Amino acid sequence: MISRFCANRFIKSLIFKTLTKTTIMKKLIALALISMGSSFVSHAQQVGSDDPIYFQNSNAKALPTTSSSVSSMSVTGTTFPCGGGTDTLFNNGSCGSLWSSDSLATNIIGTTDTLVFGPINSDTTIYFTSFEGNQDSIAPLPPHGSNFSGNVRGYYFTAPIDMVITGLWVPTNANSGTQNVEVLLFDNQTAPPLWSNTTNAFTSLGYWPSFSATDTIDVCFAISAGDVVGIYGTRNDVNSYASGPYQSMIGGIPVTFTRTGMQMPLSTNQMMNVFSEAGGSISRTEFFYDINPTLVTSPVSITVPQPSFATSSASICQGDSILVGGTYQSSAGVYSDSLLNSFGCDSIIETTLTVIAPSFLQTTAAICQGDSIFVGGGLQYTAGVYLDSLQTVNGCDSIVETNLVVNALPSVTFTGDTVCLEANAFTMNGSPVGGTYSGNGVSGNMFDPSATSVGTETVTYSIVDSAGCSNSVAASFIIESCAGISEIAFDGVSVYPNPATDFIDVVLTNNLDNVTGVLYDAKGKIVQSWILSKGTNSLNIESLSSGIYILNLENTVQQSVQYRIVKK
Repeated sequence: MISRFCANRFIKSLIFKTLTKTTIMKKLIALALISMGSSFVSHAQQVGSDDPIYFQNSNAKALPTTSSSVSSMSVTGTTFPCGGGTDTLFNNGSCGSLWSSDSLATNIIGTTDTLVFGPINSDTTIYFTSFEGNQDSIAPLPPHGSNFSGNVRGYYFTAPIDMVITGLWVPTNANSGTQNVEVLLFDNQTAPPLWSNTTNAFTSLGYWPSFSATDTIDVCFAISAGDVVGIYGTRNDVNSYASGPYQSMIGGIPVTFTRTGMQMPLSTNQMMNVFSEAGGSISRTEFFYDINPTLVTSPVSITVPQPSFATSSASICQGDSILVGGTYQSSAGVYSDSLLNSFGCDSIIETTLTVIAPSFLQTTAAICQGDSIFVGGGLQYTAGVYLDSLQTVNGCDSIVETNLVVNALPSVTFTGDTVCLEANAFTMNGSPVGGTYSGNGVSGNMFDPSATSVGTETVTYSIVDSAGCSNSVAASFIIESCAGISEIAFDGVSVYPNPATDFIDVVLTNNLDNVTGVLYDAKGKIVQSWILSKGTNSLNIESLSSGIYILNLENTVQQSVQYRIVKK
């Protein structure tokens, strides 16, 4: 395995030294060589090479037109037959052609623009290598001196180094019209003869008659050191003349541009019967070159179309049909279709068809008496069996049968009573047990008359049974004041604040002393007690939970009074 660096040097050398002499010669249409006789020009007339009068041999033939230009490298080809075969690949516009089966070009399979590849029967990749130059250098020319119209002139030079000519441009000093340009590669690295001898021993690398007046002519000519190159150009058949021969530079190496031309205008004739002169003006045509062109190797993916096989699945509802297997099918099974894919190859598609039967679902629903549910296409209140016709996710029929049950409401009893405002809290009598009481004076299942006021209080008892149905009944409690004479003894007693948070102040009149104070919770349990004296007594209730309490005051003769206390 050679290194990529060494491989690139090998490829570059191969393209310059081999493709320059073979591929490009085949790529470009060679100019026909025109035989010349001594009668072509009358030497006795001593016609000068700048003289527009020219006696053309009547046997001269029109030459084929050829042109070349740089474009981005691309490779095209025809389509392989299905299953494999032979294809022809084409190099479009790049400089030189080198085809190989690997990226290092160790196995070269062709060195011409056109590659007949195959036969092959499976996908593969080959590699195409060529040069891509940049217009990064220009060979200096002398300044414009004068105009010369008619016959084309130019200059030739011997290349001092390998390079790629990448662009051509005729300056507009003499004329601003369209460009006429041709580039010659002289045979056997031999310069054209001195006037009045002429030669057709050359290959035209490119010919551009009446080319755009404003665009540079993009080209890609691989030139080897020692090659003799002729460059000719006018605008509207007007030459931009400059003193010659001229010492220019290519790649930092001195090179001489020597006068050359033909005795016809370039706009209507390709170069023929070319001569040179040791002195005299040269016609100015600039050329761009690259002495270190980029070596580009690109993979070319070759696809061989093949027959294909695919499987798929489909489903329909019972009673429907689908087009598979060449006709409409309504039964489950496996069906095959033979088509052509995008490459023209057989494409077999095997379809597994499933037929979905209608679905049937039975369900039960329950409501409480007086409620309703949407089944059977509407709101239903009574027990029964109801049908709904729906669609499944596949779009097929789905029958839902609902058995509707209506549950009775639970039976509830609850009675009230007449009670004293001063009475202790008591348990209420709702049935069945486990329900919920609500109303004034209610705490859980206890009713506390002292938390109400004289009058009628309504308490509601509600219950929910195991089916989730609920019922309730209301009862009335008549509250009466039952305070006796014993309360007279406590006239003038104050208990505040009420509600209270931390302390209750009990203020006793002067006739009360040694009074027993007992604090009961809502269930009648004693939570605190005190012995109170006349005047103000502060009772600490900070530790008690929030709720309703009864404060009972009893004097020394067993007279008592109760106060309802709210602890916040």
